[in-house]
Amino acid sequence: MKKTALYVRQSLEKDKQKMSIDMQKSVCIEWADKNGYQISKVYQDYNVSGLKTKIEDRNGLSELLRDIEGGFVENVIVYKRDRLARDVQQYLEIYERFKDEKVHIHFTADNEPPLFQGPVGELLELVISGVAQYEGENINKKLIDSRIAKVKMSVDNKKIYWGGGTLPFGFVSKDGVLQHINDEAVEKIRCVFETFSRGVLADEGNISIPIPSLTEAAKHLRFKDASQVESIVKNRIHTGYVVQRIGKFTAEHFFKDFRVVDEETFQRAQEIYNSFKRGKVSRKSPPIITCEFICEECHSPMAFKKDNQMYRCENKPRAHKTHQNDLENAVRNQVLSYLVKLLKVNKRYVHKELAKLLSNEMDSKIDTYKKEREEKVSELKRYVEWDIKRKKPFRKVDLNKTYRIVSMCEKRFNVLLKEKKKIKKWIDKHSIDLTSVESLPMKVQEKAFDHIATVTFSPKSGIKCIFINHNYSDGEEIG
Repeated sequence: MKKTALYVRQSLEKDKQKMSIDMQKSVCIEWADKNGYQISKVYQDYNVSGLKTKIEDRNGLSELLRDIEGGFVENVIVYKRDRLARDVQQYLEIYERFKDEKVHIHFTADNEPPLFQGPVGELLELVISGVAQYEGENINKKLIDSRIAKVKMSVDNKKIYWGGGTLPFGFVSKDGVLQHINDEAVEKIRCVFETFSRGVLADEGNISIPIPSLTEAAKHLRFKDASQVESIVKNRIHTGYVVQRIGKFTAEHFFKDFRVVDEETFQRAQEIYNSFKRGKVSRKSPPIITCEFICEECHSPMAFKKDNQMYRCENKPRAHKTHQNDLENAVRNQVLSYLVKLLKVNKRYVHKELAKLLSNEMDSKIDTYKKEREEKVSELKRYVEWDIKRKKPFRKVDLNKTYRIVSMCEKRFNVLLKEKKKIKKWIDKHSIDLTSVESLPMKVQEKAFDHIATVTFSPKSGIKCIFINHNYSDGEEIG
């Protein structure tokens, strides 16, 4: 049975739009009751532009057109033509699709003429839709001008006026003035930057592991999805700089109260963020799994396909499959947990090697300054001896310059000797914290992947890593 549909659209949020959805519904329902139509379903698009948004991106209109093509709708009630579209081409496309399906359109606004039919009617519809498009463009220009005027009222370190659009996370606009929602939101933003600047996540066992993906980071930080984390990390407003772009207009203001993190922390977070693509593996990056990857149930190899980044069992490709990103995240977490356990077992050896590494680095610096000091002392002696032989006054400029350099080298040398003594005392009394792989060189972390013998997959038990029996106590160099 064919039905009568009601379509409404509102392009702006809140109460800025005069033709709100509630008002459109009220007028259309009243018109339907007077003319004997019973509305079966309401199709609506909220906060959707009739000028810039494509038809396929408008959920309500797309659903209406699908129902019309399916033969379920005979009459469509709309407040005005511009509710269907403000773009001429879009409106004519909708007009033709309604006409092909023999659907009757009814406009309910008092000043809106009825739909015109025939060759002359199509011409009139084209003219009316052109007027609607011009009106839409004019409205859009006025909105942009008003937003720009509001932004220009901003004053650094006093008031920042928000020009419209989606507000940054943790902010609210009160009477047009931008401000933080509360201290809780600020703390959450700070936590995001601390996590990304360090590049690690800390679990309940106090074991830190590198961030596997933006999706995992969002779960750890208790956000709904990765897009919220992205919006925080990318936005410079959290360093105190508010950049607003409206069309071709750009304005930048500074407000110290908005500063949650310093510039250095922000830049470090950007480096970590740029290594991710919202939890998706780049198609250019090859798989990190170089060992054997087999199905746990049938022991068949899991074949990798570049086109969809999926691993599939050769015997059961439909049932036994996993994405490259899921595989690598699981393997990375297991490898780093294995590495932490391995380090704990061989704590004494690792402590000895890292202490040796610190001492060698300090000895190298001391030798450098010692050598430089000896060279300058020798140079100073040569100046003195040469002047004595020639029985001429000392060259004060050269002597003073060389003496200053010798004194500087002497001070640095003494400072480094003191530092070396402190390090030696610290090594004797303390042990290096091995609960975090973050403190270890990257080479050590990468080397742990070589300890995987086999990786298995099962839909029930998931991904498991089988490691080679190996430890660092056999004298292997670390890092």
